[in-house]
Amino acid sequence: MNWPVLKDKKWWIYLGISMVLYVITIILAAFENEYWIAILVLALIITTLGGRRGIYLTHEVKEKGE
Repeated sequence: MNWPVLKDKKWWIYLGISMVLYVITIILAAFENEYWIAILVLALIITTLGGRRGIYLTHEVKEKGE
């Protein structure tokens, strides 16, 4: 299991913000607001940053353990 990732507060912040932005994106798209595209791009960037953080934490722990 990826315990170091689940203990990381910064990763949880990335996850939470991206999930909220995805929900806002769906709501704006449903009401045909044109700003949903910009928020979707922002959410994708934050998700990517969170994924990179998770990869960094996972590999950092493996390297220290060896």
